[in-house]
Amino acid sequence: MEDELLIVEELMLLLLADDGSAIAGSKVLHCVLPGAVLAELALTGRLEVHSHRRVGGTLIHAKRATPDPQIDPILAEALRAMGTREHSAYGLVSGLDLDVRQPVLDRLAAKGIILRETKKVFGVLPTTRWPTLDVRAEAALRNRVTAVLDDGRRPDARTAAIIALISAAQVYVQLQPRMPWNAEVAARLKEIERGQVSAADATPESQEIIDEIARAVLAMTSSASSAPIL
Repeated sequence: MEDELLIVEELMLLLLADDGSAIAGSKVLHCVLPGAVLAELALTGRLEVHSHRRVGGTLIHAKRATPDPQIDPILAEALRAMGTREHSAYGLVSGLDLDVRQPVLDRLAAKGIILRETKKVFGVLPTTRWPTLDVRAEAALRNRVTAVLDDGRRPDARTAAIIALISAAQVYVQLQPRMPWNAEVAARLKEIERGQVSAADATPESQEIIDEIARAVLAMTSSASSAPIL
């Protein structure tokens, strides 16, 4: 089942509490979810490094290829938004305007993994929860993440990308149910976020792009957390 999910769908499962009442890192979904879409594009060979800059980091652009009628609509929309010009990772994460939160939740519900449950508070205000129906996909993902962070196994590229994103977005300790946490896990998280642990099946180019994306997500998360409350 997990093979049928995009990285952004797996990430949402990890962020979503089992009772569906909350999403960890809800204030940074605007950057971490697009980051997951971009990671998928990198790992499927649809992005490439265009040039390296001494200031501002790597520039990335979409590969020019024959249109793929089988491409997932979420990925296709991201490529359309990128166009043909080159982008910094920060520019992509912050400027693509990919609002995928609701589409991803709807897709997971359509696949029978979560349930859309809408009720009215005090009989007036509608509220929606997304409780888990089928635990297999999330359980498999949690096992993969725990094996890498707690047991020290070398990650596959998809798992490494997810770990890098949740570390950069500073949401790991917010996950419900709780994941293993100690000094070794914290250090391993940062190593993977910084690209210091190579994924078993990542190309050097895709690894470089994902490292840049993680840095962009971290920068946006840090900016959001340090912004004054007005």
